[in-house]
Amino acid sequence: MASFYIPLTGLDADSTALNTVANNLANMNTTGYKSQSVHFSDLFYQQIGSTGSGNPIQLGAGTKVSSIATDFSNGSPSSTGVDTNVALQGNGFFVVNDGATSLLTRAGNFSLDASGNLITANGLSVMGFPATNGVVDTNSPITPIHIPVGEVEAPSATTSFGMKATLNSGAAVGSTLSGKVQVYDSLGSSYQATVTYTKAGTNVWSYSISMPDTLQSNSSTTAGTTT
Repeated sequence: MASFYIPLTGLDADSTALNTVANNLANMNTTGYKSQSVHFSDLFYQQIGSTGSGNPIQLGAGTKVSSIATDFSNGSPSSTGVDTNVALQGNGFFVVNDGATSLLTRAGNFSLDASGNLITANGLSVMGFPATNGVVDTNSPITPIHIPVGEVEAPSATTSFGMKATLNSGAAVGSTLSGKVQVYDSLGSSYQATVTYTKAGTNVWSYSISMPDTLQSNSSTTAGTTT
């Protein structure tokens, strides 16, 4: 029976290897697919005697598939032009949920449903940490990601701003340079704030901020210096 059983184990293992290769080829263009490889191992040997020098004479019992390993190394990202498509580089998985169970995936071909929820190609919810006022809370449980595309959000008044300006070190004392910065009030209306730099001395400039007549600035205009 061994003459039939031993070759059969090899055919069975080789069939698994061929199926695995076929599956890899069939999924070459599947987003996030990770290729697999088959590992083989020998079955137990039976010792039937020894040689004149004392070396054992062993009879092999065949082979088997010991494991099928998945290659989780990074693939080559490609640009799709879709804003909701993302790719992972390095370790990690996306967490998705079917309404009852959380699952892991490397496929980032996400889209938005009619309600603005981020979902997978199979309709599963993409999960993430919640954010309040732009601050992500990593201590809270993950929830389905909702992107408010087209939704009207409450306006937020400008509380601070910054600007970069190139000031002429050779300018005469008293020279001025103005620049404008867009700001918003609590109703969401936009205005232009004017920042005026005045040379007060060698490599020393002061600045002031003026607002349109319809607004009054609450920001400090204490003179600053720059070098």
